[in-house]
Amino acid sequence: MKKVRSFSLRTYVIGIVLLSMIITLAVTIGTGYQVSKQILLSSKLKDNYSYAAKLAKAADMHLNTLQWRISLTSQLLADHLDDPDFINKTLENALLRNDGIINSILVADASGLVIAAPTQQGEIVGQQLRSEAARKALEEQKELISTPFQALTGRLVISISAPIVGRENRYSGFISGTIYLEESNVLSNLLEEHSFSDGSYVYVVDSAGNLLYHPDSSRIGEQVSSNPVVRAVMEGNNGFMRTTNTKGADMLAGYAALPSSRWGIIVQSPTEIVDPLVKQFIKNSLVYIIPFFFILLLLGWWLARVLSAPLLHLAKYAERLSRGDVDQPVPDLSIKYYEVSELHQAMLYAVRFLSKRVHDLKNEAQTDTLTGLLNRRSMNNWVQESMEKEMPFSIIIMDIDHFKKVNDTYGHQMGDAVLKFLAEFLQKEAGEDNICCRFGGEEFVMLLSQTDIYTAKTAAERLRRKLAHTICPTGGQITLSLGVAVYPDTAGDFPSLLAHADKALYRAKRNGRNCTVTAC
Repeated sequence: MKKVRSFSLRTYVIGIVLLSMIITLAVTIGTGYQVSKQILLSSKLKDNYSYAAKLAKAADMHLNTLQWRISLTSQLLADHLDDPDFINKTLENALLRNDGIINSILVADASGLVIAAPTQQGEIVGQQLRSEAARKALEEQKELISTPFQALTGRLVISISAPIVGRENRYSGFISGTIYLEESNVLSNLLEEHSFSDGSYVYVVDSAGNLLYHPDSSRIGEQVSSNPVVRAVMEGNNGFMRTTNTKGADMLAGYAALPSSRWGIIVQSPTEIVDPLVKQFIKNSLVYIIPFFFILLLLGWWLARVLSAPLLHLAKYAERLSRGDVDQPVPDLSIKYYEVSELHQAMLYAVRFLSKRVHDLKNEAQTDTLTGLLNRRSMNNWVQESMEKEMPFSIIIMDIDHFKKVNDTYGHQMGDAVLKFLAEFLQKEAGEDNICCRFGGEEFVMLLSQTDIYTAKTAAERLRRKLAHTICPTGGQITLSLGVAVYPDTAGDFPSLLAHADKALYRAKRNGRNCTVTAC
């Protein structure tokens, strides 16, 4: 008979040691990869939503300003439609006042005949407007923002119009400011400043799902309402989702609607942008784990005879890990032998180290990288917990006055230093039961538990006055504008509460800055 080759117990034990360590390493790295990827995807979705909301707020302010100015111009023209010189001069002044927000402007009479168009050099004066936008302006006789259409000049445009109503409330026509979608305009000027190097991009759609702005200018005017993100923002919703765009790419989208126009701004990032970050996390983890791996292997070889029994327990532990039971503690083997005890402690340290790395990544996803304060995700968790406990609280939202001047005068590094200084100042002043968050840019939030509006305003005023007399990294002082709201007195849900506080902050800005305004 052929002799069967036999192996020593040490060989078997070393095989068990090696297999256990490989399984533990593979499962732990795999689990860390999946957890870290999900955290980064979630963080990127929320970042894109926050960014879209900021851009939507800025764009909405531009549109509101433009509508107001066009309406004001229509009132100036109401009693002078028989004076061409006055009309042309007024329209030219309107263009200058709008600082390039609109590309052209015209006036049509009650029949839709163009009677003045200074920026068109007279080429369309006397022509009949037949576009859908002109028809709606004549029929509805109210302020309107059109969908994209082909103008008499051949350009793809949108129009912002206002009726001209003369004496005795008689409708005399309308004034229309146009934005050239395929040329430099207010949207491209606002959004092209926000460039990305990771494949992310911003685009704008109107209420019908037509592209008003896109980095690929050839797509402007394209109908994209089949995109689920576009459909959501067309319905006036704000939020974020993982989706497939109209070109079939897997994207992380944040979206926000413009209340005044029902347009939507969408910030999208390709899903694969998180892969390099996750791979770097795994690489950094391996740098620390692999040396432990070889040390444990050598130690296992030396102690193989006495370690066979406890290593079997470790193998079973690794088997449970492979089934996804990653939260279980490393088993306590109650080993009396010094050598085996040291091996057990080393493995325990290695597993805890990797678990700590995952925990640290989670912590990074919950805090602001620059200031170390909690981020919006952590703020939302705190608010949700307080509301579930029916615990009243106050929110103070604050913004550094004239922060852009700090960056322009001293540079962005000094601007970052000022943000860190303010974060440390707020953290010291907050107290044990309150939290501070960086809301975005130069905006910060302080949440005060168990406080009414009087206490919250007093705290906000104390912060404001103390900061105004504190030297910051620039060598001077900075000031804050603050908005205060209280749950549940001001609003019964957090989005509404946040909106009230933000409006109060905006009023503080309008009141001259360096002051506190309450929402109730």
